[in-house]
Amino acid sequence: MSCENCPKALPVPICAENLNVGEVSTANPVYVYFESIGTGRLNRYEATPLAGIVTINTPELAAHTSYKIWITEQSSEQQSEGLTITLPEDGGTTDVDCYLLRFSKPQAGNYTTIRVEL
Repeated sequence: MSCENCPKALPVPICAENLNVGEVSTANPVYVYFESIGTGRLNRYEATPLAGIVTINTPELAAHTSYKIWITEQSSEQQSEGLTITLPEDGGTTDVDCYLLRFSKPQAGNYTTIRVEL
């Protein structure tokens, strides 16, 4: 997987219950990887796409820290064999191999499911 130029997504509230991390072209179970840019720590979360949409419980990760995100099928023997992720951008969509995401601490509000956008 070549993620040399991962685009930056808009920040998302760290208190959101669920995080829609993008759309993929598989219905098979997937892993969603969060790699801390600062420390290199790698966290992996399981999900099953619903109509291609991958949603996970928002991980308990650090606010104001950048994470590189990518998705693989669970059956893949290589964690670097990422799937193409489709994300919304300016009223359209963009296909990426990975993206950078930052969690923010919002003032107040009810954040049930947040969709990642570029």
